[in-house]
Amino acid sequence: MCDKYARSLNKPYKKERSCGPLRSKPFFRLQDMNSFFSEMRHYVLKDNSQRFGFSLDDNKFFVPGSILMLCELNQSYVSAKSRSRNQVYYFNTKNKESYYKDNIPSKKTSEIFASFRQSYARRALWKWTNLRQVEEHAHEDNPKILFRSHFIKFIADKLAHA
Repeated sequence: MCDKYARSLNKPYKKERSCGPLRSKPFFRLQDMNSFFSEMRHYVLKDNSQRFGFSLDDNKFFVPGSILMLCELNQSYVSAKSRSRNQVYYFNTKNKESYYKDNIPSKKTSEIFASFRQSYARRALWKWTNLRQVEEHAHEDNPKILFRSHFIKFIADKLAHA
């Protein structure tokens, strides 16, 4: 949705534009964070420092300084992958109802999926205060700093128990 909004704002209304095009940053599911980190590359900035960046089209890149995690489901729902059908389904932990992704009743979508307001209210931000936090094998015994290795291990542990 953010990508559509950015594209709609980029429609030329004058031949001479004084600003560059707007782009939305890509979304990744929590279980796809390995692909997010594998797409990051070292880039040299104007001050000759090296930072991890994310490639865009036409030789441009951006350097993320954090990851904003948003929850797509309401609090009473969890998602899982069915072993029998190999499809994603949503399970209500309160009334024990479940719905496969491809046959959710239209009246249940607002009950299952969180609105932007709800999602943003429950957000979590992982800010990269230490540049080594996102390096693949970086590890320190500082309990106040979350490193990539800890984050990936946490996700793998959660997915193994799901």
